[in-house]
Amino acid sequence: MLTGTEGCPPAAAGWEARLRTGVLAEPLGARWPAHVLLRPDGYVAWAGVEPGLGLTRALRRWCGEPRTVAG
Repeated sequence: MLTGTEGCPPAAAGWEARLRTGVLAEPLGARWPAHVLLRPDGYVAWAGVEPGLGLTRALRRWCGEPRTVAG
């Protein structure tokens, strides 16, 4: 599960089919991460203010390679 303030961020493109996303009803505050990736066992796999390379690395580790759309 990936939580955040706006659903699935662009850094998670390709993993949408393997992720459940949740939008926080209220921000947790400046000292808390805006986005959290939870493993199936409930542990935090990644947390950060801005999704980017760290989120992509965590998704690769826990969800495998992203799916690409053949064009």
